Amino acid sequence: MSIYLAWSRFNPSWLELRQENEVLAEKEISFPLQNLPKTLFSTLEEAQEWLVQKERKMAKNQALRCLSRQSLASTILLQKLEAKGYSPAICAEVVQSCQSYLSDEEYWPRIVERELARGFGPRWISWKWKSRGLPDHLVGLLATPEKQKEGIRKIRAKLKDRKKAFRILLQRGYDVPVIAEVIALFCP
Repeated sequence: MSIYLAWSRFNPSWLELRQENEVLAEKEISFPLQNLPKTLFSTLEEAQEWLVQKERKMAKNQALRCLSRQSLASTILLQKLEAKGYSPAICAEVVQSCQSYLSDEEYWPRIVERELARGFGPRWISWKWKSRGLPDHLVGLLATPEKQKEGIRKIRAKLKDRKKAFRILLQRGYDVPVIAEVIALFCP
């Protein structure tokens, strides 16, 4: 029994597992598989196992490429792999195997500090990064009232109108008591 893989004639994202002219099974391929093997498989399970191994290998290579460019948190890497079309089980397995290369404890504080330096408050930072995996407690620890006041002072220097300054700072996600305190100091 010789089984081979071929692209479906009707849908290019499907693979057919064929024996001569008969289609034994079809499988949707969502990951970026380009080259099919020239070898013949003796069983259907062997062909399906080859597809799983190929997906695992390609996902691991993609993860290592991403990590070679920048350090990432595990949730970000998982999202990047899933966006490329790899199955959730394979993505979780690859992220687990790359755990020694991931730096969650360095990545998230750096993101929060960067957003604070750009002039955004803790509520805006939480809103933007929560879907990407930012731990809730971390923003509260890093965005202290002193750091918020520093960011507000930078923005407040550019604004003359008190109401407009309050509205803009509120939109940028700063805490209301901190805004009120800083604006009271600068505006009579």
